[in-house]
Amino acid sequence: MEVAHSCYTYVGTMIDADSPFYLEPHKFITRAQEISHERPGKEIVLDASKLTVRDKSSFHRMQIQNELQLSQAFTRRSLACDLMGVITFRVQENWHKFLMDRLAESPPPNFRRISMEQVLRADRQAWQKLAEIVPSIKRTSAGALPLDAAFPTLPTEGSISFYLLPTRLQEPDDKPPRKPWKGNGKGKDQKGDRGTKRDSEGKEKTPPELPDALKDMPLRTTSKGKRMCWSYNIKAHPQYECSSGGSTD
Repeated sequence: MEVAHSCYTYVGTMIDADSPFYLEPHKFITRAQEISHERPGKEIVLDASKLTVRDKSSFHRMQIQNELQLSQAFTRRSLACDLMGVITFRVQENWHKFLMDRLAESPPPNFRRISMEQVLRADRQAWQKLAEIVPSIKRTSAGALPLDAAFPTLPTEGSISFYLLPTRLQEPDDKPPRKPWKGNGKGKDQKGDRGTKRDSEGKEKTPPELPDALKDMPLRTTSKGKRMCWSYNIKAHPQYECSSGGSTD
């Protein structure tokens, strides 16, 4: 739980800039993790018309995989900021408690529980809001810290609370899948035709036409009331039962 020395250097960069920026919880590692990493190399810096040699700024990152690790990283950030005189420990811990309480809330029915990713997005948005409303992080003439006055207003900011809303679960589809439409077996005239009729050779069947020699004659019927088959009386007509439905009598 001991705060790494690099965490104080990280907060110091914000003090040098005299403006709030997002202090990532992933960079607030423990002292044990810092020792296990390789020491950074040296760099030459031109400062006030003179050259100085100092260690390179290297901020290691840690993996945050559960709520406990996130809470501990938040606490190390509060300790580092309090020691560097930027934010009072209790003030920033109240903000962290607000985030962790939202993470532990039970969601409404058909909604997901708030995730750590949402909490981290809300925390990032909070620091961006601080950068907008706090022009300087230095102590005032009265000895007050500007960030101490700004942090209590964060939970009521709509742009921050938006990231802490539970998300809706995907509703299961109870409706059975639609069967592919196969049609009603009727043609364009909707009279029950199921396709083109073809003969044994696969050729399309065409209804018999009235011979040219008989087209000018009036339509006649037999004594039984059936239509007379004119094709029966010419040589081209086959000598079997008339296929046109007419009578040969």
